[in-house]
Amino acid sequence: MNKKSWYVLRIVVGLYLTYLGIKLITGVMAERPGNMVFVLFMAGIFIVIGVLYAVSAIKKVLALKNEESEEDLDGVEDDSYEDESDDSEETKFIDENETAAYSESENVEDNDIKEDD
Repeated sequence: MNKKSWYVLRIVVGLYLTYLGIKLITGVMAERPGNMVFVLFMAGIFIVIGVLYAVSAIKKVLALKNEESEEDLDGVEDDSYEDESDDSEETKFIDENETAAYSESENVEDNDIKEDD
């Protein structure tokens, strides 16, 4: 798995921990057990850890995305520069061939005219 996949998995785990903390709170409030304070404390820890874990993973995914977009922009600029130079070389090559073909056709026409005389 690449880094982005791991971070997405961490986001899911963080959200799941948050979900568990919320479910613990709703369950405790409905039943009112004797160890309610301890369970509420643990639910709060689940929520805090889950939110922090998910938020940190989201920040890292966004940072990776920004790095990739910067690399893509750098690559696009370099590619466009290379494409321009490639086009000019190709154009020169085509121009030379057309010039050679044109001069050969003139020679052929001149020879035809001389033969007719």
